[in-house]
Amino acid sequence: AKRVEELELTNRIRLETEDRVSAAVLTQGYLTDLLPSVLEGLKEAGYFIDDIREDVEENFMSWLMGEVRQEMQRMVDNRDLLSEIVREILETRAEVYRAMATDKPGPGSDEEPTSTPLPGVSSVVLHKDENTEETDETGETKPEEETEV
Repeated sequence: AKRVEELELTNRIRLETEDRVSAAVLTQGYLTDLLPSVLEGLKEAGYFIDDIREDVEENFMSWLMGEVRQEMQRMVDNRDLLSEIVREILETRAEVYRAMATDKPGPGSDEEPTSTPLPGVSSVVLHKDENTEETDETGETKPEEETEV
């Protein structure tokens, strides 16, 4: 009786093992057919990115955007510097013209003026380009202003 129970238990374990093996083989065959279509679907949905594209998006594009940002900042800084230089030149010339106008000899004086200011130039008004906006250190737009020189 004990040997019969051991034999039945051994047969039951063998049948369960055969069922598991056949289920594993069936599942593996099913997955082998299913896996390529699932992977293709995921790739088309954008879940898989090839290495070159990933490298370009993560490394090159971030580097490129940084370089463009630096170059744009240099251009803005150079434009501001040039505007300041032009403003200083115009202010200096306006002061020279004002000084020359006050150095004119009075009526009845025998002195000849050494130089005369440009006709019709009493002051110079600088206008900002309407297509540009200046910003301060906080990034806020500065109000437009006219500078009389």
